Amino acid sequence: MKKKIVTWVVTVGFLTITAVTAHANLITNGDFSLPVPNNGTGNGWTAAHNDYAGGWRSTTGNPGGVFILNDDGSTCCDPSIQQEIIGLDTSVTYRLEGDYAGGYLPSSEAPLAVDVGSTTYFMAYLGKQWTHFSIDFKPEAASITIKFRAEINGSDTDYKIDNIALNAVPLPGAIWLLGSGFAGLIGLKCKKSIKSA
Repeated sequence: MKKKIVTWVVTVGFLTITAVTAHANLITNGDFSLPVPNNGTGNGWTAAHNDYAGGWRSTTGNPGGVFILNDDGSTCCDPSIQQEIIGLDTSVTYRLEGDYAGGYLPSSEAPLAVDVGSTTYFMAYLGKQWTHFSIDFKPEAASITIKFRAEINGSDTDYKIDNIALNAVPLPGAIWLLGSGFAGLIGLKCKKSIKSA
């Protein structure tokens, strides 16, 4: 009997650890607390085509640091920042989320483009207030690139981004199993208390 209880407790502990690690943010420096070059690679990110008005700032984020995607409406290339994510499980659903806001005065209201691997999602221009976004997806490969692009096709609509996070979406079955494990532990303790009384 004791062997069964020990096995059961070890299993519940393993499931608890698995559930907790599933929520670890896979994005490096998603809060932009560390500097990122306007055009180059540093602290987890690679940025390109950002002018002097764009790039990393230690303030004006939501809160703290922020990255501004700006290239003065150049028709050559969209200002961007990206990060390669490795070690993904293609059978798991992930959630990419964060905050975005319009930057300087836009000449149009072009969307913010978010590339997740080969799929592009568009976040609508909603003004200068911070807006939360969330994208659920299954990765097409174990390694993908997450990329944010502004001023699409030279639109000169720049954006600020902050609090970027990527996590596995918890499975409802795993949560149910974890909860039933805890309920079982409580039931065992109650049963033991009743027998000893």
